[in-house]
Amino acid sequence: MHYSGELSHWNFSRMLERRLRSLGNSTGQDKSHDHVEGFFRATALQSSGSCVALAKAYFPPKHIAEFLTNAFLTFGETNYFYFHEATFREKLDFYYTNEHPLSINDAGWICTLLMTFAIGTQFAHMQTKPTPASASAVENTPDDQIGLELYRFSCRLIPDLITAASVETVQAFLLLGVYTLPIDTSGLAYIYYGLAIKMTIQNGMHRKQAI
Repeated sequence: MHYSGELSHWNFSRMLERRLRSLGNSTGQDKSHDHVEGFFRATALQSSGSCVALAKAYFPPKHIAEFLTNAFLTFGETNYFYFHEATFREKLDFYYTNEHPLSINDAGWICTLLMTFAIGTQFAHMQTKPTPASASAVENTPDDQIGLELYRFSCRLIPDLITAASVETVQAFLLLGVYTLPIDTSGLAYIYYGLAIKMTIQNGMHRKQAI
């Protein structure tokens, strides 16, 4: 059965449709539409993709991206699991070498990459070896501004992330919550976590069969 949330309207409407057809004379009718591939998503409400197409302009150089990723994995992901590291690095290499235009289907991973970089900037000073001059310059580091720019662009992808509601968008909203956790814990961070939980349930990831 198609799953899009506990007691979802989709399941109810499909069950009602099957019941009505069973009561009527449905012999010979095409029943191929009973089977639904994947999950229903209101793709008609998605944007044209022009926003995500600009994402590569926000990609740092590859060696900086690797540095920020390592900073995130070392200091930002100490107690919780947000994504599969091997898959993340495969996507990182793919989007840095892929020359084709990005589409709205890439929004989930693009946001995941950008927010990983943004969180990495919060721990960048811990990833580098301290020097006598750097100790007094920590407060004036540009890392915060870089992370803020990455976060602001990622926020432009939120409408399409909500519409897609995929596993990748769950990752993206978790990372948005992690980034805003030290800034606005009871506000934005909890909203992002709430969206991640809602999409988790919408995809049936909370059920035992999904584990």
